[in-house]
Amino acid sequence: MNKKVRIIILCIAAVLILFAFTVGKTFTGNVISGRVHFPKENLGKALVMENGQKFTVFRTLTVSGKNPVAKGLAVFIVRFKFSGLSPQVNKRLSMIPAPFLMGMKGFREKNWMINALFHPLF
Repeated sequence: MNKKVRIIILCIAAVLILFAFTVGKTFTGNVISGRVHFPKENLGKALVMENGQKFTVFRTLTVSGKNPVAKGLAVFIVRFKFSGLSPQVNKRLSMIPAPFLMGMKGFREKNWMINALFHPLF
């Protein structure tokens, strides 16, 4: 087994252990109740950030709530690049944190995007 594969397997194992201890109950409740959705209406849409960079949505995850949306919503924008991984591999690996997100109390939506400048055909 090469080094990259071992690292990926270790990361997946760590994620599963952390998941079991932190968000398992909420995740299970959200999945069983049918509140988890992967809507397709935003796929391919371009979003322009404040600095002018353009990103294309390739996946959206939503968790519908039992209650109306709470006041004081927050937007959290994170940018990073997987060095040495193709956009296709990145797309597959980006599902790893999805169970954590589905299990966070109050979580509503996440969009996965890729920089259209560097990967226009993605």
